[in-house]
Amino acid sequence: MQLKPFCAAGWSALAAAVLLSGCANPQLAESMQTLQSSMQTAVQSISNQVTRTPDNSGKTPSIKDTQLAGIFEQHPYDTSVDFKKQFPRVALKVTQSPPQKVRQTLEGVIYLRNNVLPEGCWTVEGTLWRSRNKSEPVAPFYLCSPRDMAYDIPLRDGKDWFLSTPIFAATQETTGTRRTTGPVPPTDPLPQDLKHKKFYGSDFLGSLQGLMMISLLYQMGFDWSVHEDRRVWFTQFDTNTP
Repeated sequence: MQLKPFCAAGWSALAAAVLLSGCANPQLAESMQTLQSSMQTAVQSISNQVTRTPDNSGKTPSIKDTQLAGIFEQHPYDTSVDFKKQFPRVALKVTQSPPQKVRQTLEGVIYLRNNVLPEGCWTVEGTLWRSRNKSEPVAPFYLCSPRDMAYDIPLRDGKDWFLSTPIFAATQETTGTRRTTGPVPPTDPLPQDLKHKKFYGSDFLGSLQGLMMISLLYQMGFDWSVHEDRRVWFTQFDTNTP
């Protein structure tokens, strides 16, 4: 944020005083310049507190170091094939989340560029199903903000996928409300108990947890425009992080 020169700033009360003097009083002009300088220093100080935060480049492994990176881009969903025959599938578990104070800080700046977001990481693990009878564990990895967050993409489509998949589940195989590591997904991609709902929030476009989940799908190359594709689900979140 850059403040304009005082006489052009449009600050009502102070501007009126300056205009009455014609901006010709040297002492008044000097005082105004001092005030402007002080305000610029204060604004810059606040800006530094927001933008000068550690990056997460050293927090490894990331999802890019796992077998999940781009996996659905390599295996897109085929709408002409029965869901029962569609693999791979991924069940994810979030075992640790950023502290509450970090999540609250991020909420207010979720749409800003990633270089203004403070540090925050989730620990995620999972189970990857290559076929109905072949699975492998996904070792714990870090999904970090700002490094791994999905920005500058149409996030609303991701939100719509989370909300619409239960509709398609009614005509496909499912475990219902029972959440397992697979290979059959539950009805809903997200846990629906009250504790989880409070944790991840209902507004995916304004929730840090929602952005994290959409970013996970994005990093896996998942096409969330195909609403009947239910090959990803979350079994559990760490809802106890202070």
